[in-house]
Amino acid sequence: MPSAHVRPHNGTPTLFLNDAPVYAAMHWLAGGFDPDGSFQNDYAVREFARAGVHINALGIAPAWCGTAAPATPDADLKEAGRLLRAVLTADPQALFHLRIYLETGSWWNERFPDECEVASDGSRLNASYASDVWQAHVLEYVDRLVNYLRAEGLYDCVIAYQLRRVGEKHHVDDAADRRLQRANAAALSPLAACKIRRRCRTAPSMERRAHHAGKCAAAFERGPA
Repeated sequence: MPSAHVRPHNGTPTLFLNDAPVYAAMHWLAGGFDPDGSFQNDYAVREFARAGVHINALGIAPAWCGTAAPATPDADLKEAGRLLRAVLTADPQALFHLRIYLETGSWWNERFPDECEVASDGSRLNASYASDVWQAHVLEYVDRLVNYLRAEGLYDCVIAYQLRRVGEKHHVDDAADRRLQRANAAALSPLAACKIRRRCRTAPSMERRAHHAGKCAAAFERGPA
């Protein structure tokens, strides 16, 4: 099992794998499987591995983050295991940084209204960080996840567990929200949209992005000039 730590090195926080400093090049993955069961990111994982990038940042979540109460126990863990195995099939040297999303679903908020944040207008938002119920559910999920990874032989491939809510949270009142929506609409004018399309057409290919990540890792290993 690789040991992973972050500690100072040459004046900056640095990832250490097995006590050796490494460039923390990561392949940030999104998506999962097509209707036919094929892994959507198979090609991308292989290209990044070919460039020497084997750390994959994956997003997973407990089933209670969904819009309905979990139908079967451990279905969320099996889906996470399926995703990790698909990456390992494409890159047998793969390591994982698990981004564990813990934002509560609408059914949870309705079942535990007293555990939710309360906005200035009295509306209930998602689970409060101070909620004892939410904290207990988080601990229970992490415990189940680690035990599942051990049982399935996947534990040694995971170098980091990142507990997080979904995205960045900004709590604003209705008036401020409407102002923000108008600003966003103005920013995405036809001219702005045209510029976005041009940038997308000139975006680097998967091969170029993987090659660049590999070059950064190689430069790090050479050390300062």
